[in-house]
Amino acid sequence: MKPPPVVIYTHEDRTRQLAATIRNWNAANIQITHVEHQTDTPTPARNRRNALAAMRHAMKHHHRGNGLLMIEDDTTPNRHMRAWLEHIETQNYPGPVTLYTPNQTTRYAPDHLKGIMSGYDKTTTGEIFQANTPRGWWGAQAVWIPWSICNIIAADARYTTEELGIGPWDTALRTILIEHDLPLFMTAPSIVQHAAGANLVAPHRQRHASASYDWNVTPPTRPRRQPAEEKEQCHKASLD
Repeated sequence: MKPPPVVIYTHEDRTRQLAATIRNWNAANIQITHVEHQTDTPTPARNRRNALAAMRHAMKHHHRGNGLLMIEDDTTPNRHMRAWLEHIETQNYPGPVTLYTPNQTTRYAPDHLKGIMSGYDKTTTGEIFQANTPRGWWGAQAVWIPWSICNIIAADARYTTEELGIGPWDTALRTILIEHDLPLFMTAPSIVQHAAGANLVAPHRQRHASASYDWNVTPPTRPRRQPAEEKEQCHKASLD
């Protein structure tokens, strides 16, 4: 199976990070499909617009499978990334699947995965779970997005404005999920790590990386839960 298209959105001032990221993904047997370069002065709105341009390029020129993977220019993948992407594509998740969760974030995870997401526990075979809510989520360093949701984003005029509006790429994506009542899925553990380079828009902002990142964990072997099972799992997590 051919993996989904993989696009990077980057800025001209991050050529060193970009080169390292392309090497990292090539080493995991994933070829980058397209790189969208931003040359304007960095702002949150321009980050959103640049990511949108990358997504639209893939929609027009590289539309295959069930979705696309959008990554930032300072990421390192799990060595089994090709198998993970094949699993995601085969299961055809109805919402975005984030491959990266920053820090020790456990609020979205069911009980049996909280230790993994905090980085204290390890597993040889990972899972993908549905977050109980997309509210508060951020950190779109690597997100697989179904084409159906790409269509919603591409048709939303708020994504193209120069004003801050719905914010940078990750918070804008979160807004779409909330407004359209769409699910958000997460890998347990993170299968992408963030190099946590300096933020071009806010250099003072604290850098973040995933506490749960695992270079060697393999993808799930079972089919994803059916909607009723996912809903029950999310309900239990929301009660914690």
